Amino acid sequence: MPKSGVELPGSTYLLIINVQRAIEIRVRSGQDFFLEPGLYIYVGSAKGRLKPRLTRHFRHEKKLFWNIDYLLADFKPFLVFVLSPDYDEVTTALMLSHSLQFIRNFGAADDPINVSHLFYFRGSVKELLDIIPDILIN
Repeated sequence: MPKSGVELPGSTYLLIINVQRAIEIRVRSGQDFFLEPGLYIYVGSAKGRLKPRLTRHFRHEKKLFWNIDYLLADFKPFLVFVLSPDYDEVTTALMLSHSLQFIRNFGAADDPINVSHLFYFRGSVKELLDIIPDILIN
């Protein structure tokens, strides 16, 4: 993260994570998730302090709290998209759910519309980077 004196505003973001092997994780609620190898897109938001939230996602030592913390304990994001303030977390997850396979009940406990904030993509990084703008603009 840049060490500038400018605080990033709250915003919606996408974490792109390459899960390199099959993994089963049990989150705080006790629910188990089995994830196949591949690319995963996580939709998150920070309600006013984006930099600390993103920094937390990359830390190795942290208390596991959110569902995404359990995945990031084994695999770190390799790419982050910070979206325009026009994109809120709920709408962004809804747009992705129309085009990508979602992991039911992952990271959407406070979302009144979506069943997931984690999406699976079975393709290359280049293919994913090509379709994300299409999904979010259309």
